[in-house]
Amino acid sequence: MSKSKIISLNQWMLNEIGRTYAERLKLNLKKDGSFASGSLEKSITWRINGSKLIIESAEHLWWVSKGRKKGKMPPVSNIKKWVSTKNIQIKGRTQEQTAWIISKSIAKKGTKGTNVIERTKSEVLTNNPQINEIVKQMGNDFIKTLKLTF
Repeated sequence: MSKSKIISLNQWMLNEIGRTYAERLKLNLKKDGSFASGSLEKSITWRINGSKLIIESAEHLWWVSKGRKKGKMPPVSNIKKWVSTKNIQIKGRTQEQTAWIISKSIAKKGTKGTNVIERTKSEVLTNNPQINEIVKQMGNDFIKTLKLTF
């Protein structure tokens, strides 16, 4: 196979993985109940830079997936937006007070992540017949060199 065909195939493969990953990630976020305003879902995009597939999203995808360790409060303004979107309010408290209470609770207890980033990567790279066939043809070295960057 000529070098230009290999490069074209790699580009096609990266595009296919990027498209599939973005679609599956959005679906998994909904399945996990990690959906409020839709801004996180809308922020998910992908692009290719050389041989790297770069997945881009709003910063809070990281916190949804990995969780947050106890000890530090998340920005109250971000929690306030979430509380407002979800229409959450503790009885007898304003939404601003509710956001403050939730932020303090997160600082005290932390949050458990959904592992949606890694779970989606695994699903896309193992459960997609088109991608599996090409990986067989190209060898597992392609997957080992694949870098999903967030």
